[in-house]
Amino acid sequence: MMKTFSVLLVDNEIIDRMLIMRSLKSANISVNVTEAENCAEGLLYLHSNTFDCVLINDLLPDGTAQDFYKKLSLARLKQPIVLMAGEKSETVVINLMDAGASCYLHKNYVTPEILAHTLSTALRLYEVETRRQDAIEALRSSNETIQQSKKRLDITRKQILHSENMASIGQSAIWPYIQSITR
Repeated sequence: MMKTFSVLLVDNEIIDRMLIMRSLKSANISVNVTEAENCAEGLLYLHSNTFDCVLINDLLPDGTAQDFYKKLSLARLKQPIVLMAGEKSETVVINLMDAGASCYLHKNYVTPEILAHTLSTALRLYEVETRRQDAIEALRSSNETIQQSKKRLDITRKQILHSENMASIGQSAIWPYIQSITR
């Protein structure tokens, strides 16, 4: 049975949203799509729902996809993001990809196959990144445990050395008495 994906589509152009919806349907992707017309509406949906992926237009009436991503990051919401853009400079795309977008989709060349591949890639990249972050956190936690264990071991070593020194002092103090008794 095919998994049903939950996608948030943020685009102010109804024609573009319809194109994406048709492409999803033609690609035979089992998907529930929630539509938002601007950044604010998209963020509201993200605060109250869980989505597998966000498809977002680069320019919206109340901001850019980069503005949206910054607000998403500030709210500590993690989602795979697919940037949809038309004729834009490479700089815009590179900046958003650097900011954390998973994939880029050129709106003028959307086909069911390209959309399916792009969503699949975004989801896989997000899963890999999530696993990488989990591994880093587990490593950090293990390192902290090791450091705490080293500190306890150092304290124990110092206590043992102190005990040995005290025993040696006690032995040194009692040795002349033992010698005087045995003579």
